Amino acid sequence: MIDFNFNKIIYGAIPNFFNLCKSFSFAALATATIETVFFATLKFHKKNFLYYVFFVNIITNLAFNITLAYTSTSARNILIGEICVILVEFLAFMYFLKPNKKNVANLFGMTALANVLSFCVGLIFDSITGVL
Repeated sequence: MIDFNFNKIIYGAIPNFFNLCKSFSFAALATATIETVFFATLKFHKKNFLYYVFFVNIITNLAFNITLAYTSTSARNILIGEICVILVEFLAFMYFLKPNKKNVANLFGMTALANVLSFCVGLIFDSITGVL
């Protein structure tokens, strides 16, 4: 006979769920803020682009972290995920900005650099606080 302890299942899962939501929300907001400020300092001021950067970053960060929650957090998976995030964000920014051919490589480089910056800040923050 299997003994189910519903109190343990329910009350054990809910705090874990809320901790995940809190961690994911903080990571998404921090990433979106860092990358939006990065693009703002580089003078990407096309009307509403910075709002778009913030929104796209929230979506890609949440999708990436939820995916990692259900897969292995190996360095290989993180690298593949980060590359996918960079590509999705780059394509989204290209759609919004519609850059000329000369500026496409620049936009890709800035997107990659913004992601490296936010990733490194996240690693430093996590190593100091252990929050993420």
